[in-house]
Amino acid sequence: MKSSGWAVMLSLLCVAPISCTRTVQLTEQMTWECAPGEYNPGYYAKPDEYVRFRFVENPHCFELESSKNFCAEMKKAGHSVVNAEYKVWGYGGEVHGFTMLAVDGRPLENVGGWGSIGSENYAGRCPIDYAFEGNK
Repeated sequence: MKSSGWAVMLSLLCVAPISCTRTVQLTEQMTWECAPGEYNPGYYAKPDEYVRFRFVENPHCFELESSKNFCAEMKKAGHSVVNAEYKVWGYGGEVHGFTMLAVDGRPLENVGGWGSIGSENYAGRCPIDYAFEGNK
């Protein structure tokens, strides 16, 4: 191989780990509240299928999810703090997306609702943003 070929191969080896998509699964402790006010008639989910979660680590950060009979099942379980399981993906050491998979081992069921993420009166990073860093 010519010297320019080696340089190209070495460059690719150096860039590849940075540009490859990385996926991790993690569990976050969350508080929750039923969110029937998030109902939107343009979607299939019913008002009682929306739940808003807040990270215990930083309650300014929240996520809205919908799932079949979600609010009723959360109330029935009776836990004020739950374990939310996430699939998180990204590259270059940064999170580029995530999805909640389950709550206390119960998989979320797509019911055609909408969801959102955000924070209230807070401009910093939320706990999920640290998924690729060893310590939060």
